[in-house]
Parts: sequence; structure tokens; C-alpha cells
Amino acid sequence: MTTYSMLCAGMVLNWAGFGLVVLASIGVTSCKDAGQHSAADAAVGVDAVTVADSAAAKADAAADLGEAPPNDSVATDPFGDPACDPLQPLTCAMPFPSSHFQVEDKTTATGWRLQFAKGALPKNNVGVQVDTTAYQRLDGFSVAASLVVQFPNVDTVAMAGQKSIDKSVDKASPIVWLEVDKTGAVKRRVAHFAELDVRPNAADKIDPTTQVLFVRPAVILDYATRNIVAFRQLKDTKGGKIARSPAFAALIEGKTAGTQLAKRQARFDEIFAILAKEGIAKDELTLAWDFSTYSQQALHGPLLQMRDKALAAIGDQGAALTFTTFAAKTDGSADPDIAHTLRGTFKAPNFMKDLPGVGADTATCPRWNFNAAGVLEQNGWRDAQVWIRVPKTAMDGTAHDLLHYGHGLNGSGDETYQGWVGPNASTNKFIYFANSMIGMSNEDSTVIFQILQDLSRFSCLPERVTAGVVEHLVLQRTMKLHGPAIISAALSKHLGKPIEIKSTGKMFWQGNSQGGIYGQTVLAAAQDVTRGHFGQPGLNYHLLLERSVDFDEFSMVLSAFYAKRSEYVLLLSLIQNLWDYVDPITFVRHLEAEPFADTPKHHALSVVHPGDFQVDAVTVEVAMRSGYYKVLPFYGKPVPMVAESAYPVVGSGVVSYDFGNSWFIQGNMPPGPEGGFECGDAKLPHAKGPCLGKGLCDPKGTFKPCTLNDPHDRAHGLKSHNDQMRHFFDTGEIKDFCGGDGCKPE
Repeated sequence: MTTYSMLCAGMVLNWAGFGLVVLASIGVTSCKDAGQHSAADAAVGVDAVTVADSAAAKADAAADLGEAPPNDSVATDPFGDPACDPLQPLTCAMPFPSSHFQVEDKTTATGWRLQFAKGALPKNNVGVQVDTTAYQRLDGFSVAASLVVQFPNVDTVAMAGQKSIDKSVDKASPIVWLEVDKTGAVKRRVAHFAELDVRPNAADKIDPTTQVLFVRPAVILDYATRNIVAFRQLKDTKGGKIARSPAFAALIEGKTAGTQLAKRQARFDEIFAILAKEGIAKDELTLAWDFSTYSQQALHGPLLQMRDKALAAIGDQGAALTFTTFAAKTDGSADPDIAHTLRGTFKAPNFMKDLPGVGADTATCPRWNFNAAGVLEQNGWRDAQVWIRVPKTAMDGTAHDLLHYGHGLNGSGDETYQGWVGPNASTNKFIYFANSMIGMSNEDSTVIFQILQDLSRFSCLPERVTAGVVEHLVLQRTMKLHGPAIISAALSKHLGKPIEIKSTGKMFWQGNSQGGIYGQTVLAAAQDVTRGHFGQPGLNYHLLLERSVDFDEFSMVLSAFYAKRSEYVLLLSLIQNLWDYVDPITFVRHLEAEPFADTPKHHALSVVHPGDFQVDAVTVEVAMRSGYYKVLPFYGKPVPMVAESAYPVVGSGVVSYDFGNSWFIQGNMPPGPEGGFECGDAKLPHAKGPCLGKGLCDPKGTFKPCTLNDPHDRAHGLKSHNDQMRHFFDTGEIKDFCGGDGCKPE
């Protein structure tokens, strides 16, 4: 049975325990109706207070939305359709990202705005082209952008890899990535690593003539900055010189008059001059281009607006909570450590509007709610779920800390029923409370499935997650103001006798997996919590997804609708620009190094595991290399361009808990029967067998069959882990609780 037939027949996808029901009837549509794409879409976020500066700016934006440059020259221009970038003719929108898709806009903080001409982006398998309107809000590209290019049969041996990132900033590097200021002066060489796409791209095989090359930034890029990238003297795997594309050759030679490239010639002449000052001559170049990153105002304006308006809306009263259940467990049975679990809802300010689907598609598409002036405003109130778990140790009036829990992938606050929560709550005196991260919770299965069919819908996900982040901040403020009183009153009424629950007045964050990922976003924006614990965190979803076993089944659906591999990976890079509204890759710098205005500094203890099958720690290492996390002793491997910090550390840092798996480098393939990873310097296939094809590398670099489970989520019940977290919450200090030789529970 083909993939598409399997989908149409109906199936259940299980993503990290989350059951996503794939409906038998598949409707492929796009959220383009009901006024979804407005002038405000193009201008939102340019300013942290107002979305558009003037009626004229909004009118200009409206005129630009969806407009394509005229294609009259397609038949006569030697470089083809001007909607595409002719620098890399194999795939329309490559190289990506590129200034080819930027237009000047004096109303934005950077002076640019993203714009993709009609036809530039791929269509799904039923001919629906990815809508580009939402991208026109942004005034530049992602600060996490991977370069996506295609050079047939390219030899990558001389390029920097994950273990040799320091080579990427050498003068001899075949890939040069520069950040430059407005005068063209070089600010820095961007550390990076290159990796070929290791997933099949033709008839279930890798075709090296169309294989995609990724160049991953090994640091977080600066806001509002021009980036120039150059590939020089590239060779193919047989040692032959890779030829320039005709378009790039014309730009090198200055022979672009009368073609679509003529308007780009001056920009490229400037690129060549900047590269020449770095000692890189034009005749060395196989390809070069530039792009600019977005401003911080454009990116974080919506979330900060929503936060400030939501907290003002609940005021000193906080959000209204209503409880309907008081059982210790979901099945009503007793819990040895938990006295009561309060289940119910709280009234959260709503900044979303649900736009209906079209045709046979009945799924709504949640989007930010803008008024006619393009200003984000509240749209009533929403009943958001809440869980509060009160340990027996709090029932005698002993003061406890409040601990806000962040759930895992597409889950909910009921993860606080996990067996390790009760003992930790009792031993370390925590009252746990939780809510769901809407947008990527178990409430969002239908919308997520619709997004996989048509990536025009992708805005629905980050916009709703932004609302989810704000709901977390609303619940934090409410619990800070009135948490003990709310719990006491609810339990007194339920039990028919006076109950007094006391708090120390301290509140912290603990999130695991997705809760460790988005926990970084929540904490960076938090007004009422300043210390957090992140279990198995990651950053930069477009880098994380294909490295995780959690994405496999979702990838199967997405690839059924976007079958051409080069277009598929291009789209993963494209949607990162919208995901950045909430992705911690854009928030981690605002935890401690650069707090948002009127927001306190925050400190975080992050815990990772070597050989994690679900979250590749390479993404956290990007934050380390950027200076936003310290790496603590016994991490388990060298982190290129990062020195370990000795215990104890005050501030934000990363600790490794080693459950026996070695670190591996799997590229953009998760551990599993189709993948492989490096043991020492050898690339070896996974073993087949009873552990679903997974394999391990032992410390000597020898491959052996899989004998251990995925270490993901395994540290929560460890005394050393919980004592370390408790000490960090109390003091802000990351201290060794593992005996001085690394945290190796097994």
C-alpha cells in the first residue's frame, strides 16, 4: 500500500505518546479565507507597542501582499522565471535564505521586508502553493537560518563538521560566512558546520546530483544584520571543479545588462568587494550571496504585547479559577505522596480568532486577533485547563514553594501525574501546578494534521503557541498573587472544613522535553519566575525535527504532501522564520544576557543526556557557543569552541546525565534502522534487532547493538538530579551533586 493510500485508509500516528488521529478523508486546503490575510499581517511586530506606523504604511503593505513581480520576461530572459533565484537553478527558491526575497521597506526597523513572488515556493501534491503572506510581516530572515544549497556530487571533506566547527572560521575554510555592519565592515566570521542531507531524495535512494547541502550556524546570528556567504573552489567527489551557475558567472563577469540580474549587479559587486577585503578573490568563488536577519522588535513584538495586555487585564485579582475535580489520580485512586489534585480551568485573556476552514475542511485555523488598525487586541476570554497537585506534606500548614511544570510534546498538564512528581513534591516541598501549551498540546491534533497537508497553514502553530506562552505567564501571576488562598478556599469547600495551604512566596519553573524547549521561551518572558530547570531542552525546531524519532511519523505525512525532497527541506527552513516567534533559539539570549525591557534577568539549569533519541543536544551547544549557557564538567565530549566552566557556577549552565549511551552524530536522521551515527571517526549503520534497530557507540568508539533504552526523561526520579535542582532554585548556584566524577547513574 502506498503512503498516500495508507493515509486515506486512516491510521493513528503516535508522537511521543501523543495519539494523532489521521482522518479517513483528507481535505487539503489553505487558510486564505475569512479575512485571514490583512494589511496587519504584513506589518505586525515592527514595533513592540503598535503594529503599523501609519495608514499609508498599511495601505502600501496591503498593495504588496501576494503580489508577484511581472513574469513577462520568463520567455526571453536567459535566467528564467524571476520569481526564482537563478543562482541555483535546481530548486526555485535556492539558495536559501537570500536577499532575492527581500524588498526595501522604510517602515520596518531593518529597512527590509520579506516577499516571495508568486510561484517561488513549492506546491503540495494537489497543487496548493504555499502562501507567503505571513512571511511579509518579518523584516528579515531567521537568526537560526541554515543555508540550504545544492551542488551536484559535492565533496564535503574539507568543510567543517560537528566535531571540527573551529575549522569553519579559519582563513582556509571553503565556506565563508560573514556578518557585516551597515558600512560593509566585517563584524565576525560565523562559526558553522556542513552536512549533506542523508535522507533519500529520489526513488528511496540518495541521488548525489540533487542532494541538498546544509550549512548550519553553530552560533545564533545577530538581529538586523547583513550576512554574506561564499563557497570557494568547491570540487566534486571525483576531484573535478564544480562549475558556477550561469547566473552567478554572469554576476562575476558583470555581464547582466538587459536581464533580471541587472538590478542585482551593484549588490553583488559590493559583496565581491567585501569578500576581497577578507582575502577572497572573485575567481575563487563557486557561489556567493547575502541575506539580512530580522529585527528583535519585529519578532518579539506580538508576544510582549500580549503579555503586557494580558497581565493588565487580570490585574491584582488574577485570573478566575474554577475547580471540578479533586482526585489524587486520574482514576481516582490514592497517591502515596499527593493529598489532592485540583483540576479545572482558569479565565485567560484570549488574543486569538478562529478562522474557519474552506470547502470540506472544517478545522479552524487559530490566528492572532488584529483590529482594523492592525493592532493586536484581546478577543474575550478563554477557559484554559489547569492542574494543581498538593502533596500531603503541605496539608499541615508547612510552607511549600510553587513549581510551574511544562509538559512534553503535544501533551498536557496531566503529565504532573507521572510517578516521579509525588516523591519530588513531598521531599523537596513543591506544590506543582500546570497548564497546557496550546498550539502544541493534545488540544491541537486536528490543526497540526491540517498544517502537515498544507504549510500555508503553518502560522496557526506559532501564533497559538505564543498565546500558550502568555497563558503560562497569566497562570504564574495568578498563583503568585493568590495561589495559596485559591487552593485553601477550594479544598476547604471540597472537604467541608478549614484548610490552610501556605507558600514560601517562591515560585520556579520545571519543564521536560517540549517543556524544556518552550520553557526557555516562557522563562525569558516571565515577570514572576526568575529560575528554571529545563530537562532535555533543545532550540531551533528546523534543526531538531529530522534528528528526532518523535518526528518520524509526522514526517511521513508531510512528505506525502510535499514529495520532492529538496522542496521539503526548503520548506522546513522556511517555516522556521515563523516558528521563531516562540522558538527558544530567539529567546535564550533574553534569559540572562539581554533581558527584555521591564523584565528581570533569569537563570536556568539545563540537563541533557548523551545519545538522546528525541532531542539532539547539538542545538543546546549552539547556545553554549553563543555564550548563553556554560557547560559544566563531565559533559562527556568536547564542545568545539566552548571551554568547560568549573563547579559551582552562578548563572545558566548545562549538566549532562549519562545513562550509558555515547554521544553520536547522526546528521539529519534520528537513531533508527534507516540511520547511522559516528563511532569515533567511522560512520556505521545501525544494528537490526529487538530494540527497533537502534544502536550504541561505546566509549572506545566501537559499534554494538542497542542494549539500552532511550535516556530521554530518565533523570527526573534521581536523588542527585532533584537535589541539584533544589539547590539551584534556592541559591541560583549550579553545584555538583554526583560525587565529582560526572553524573552516571548506570
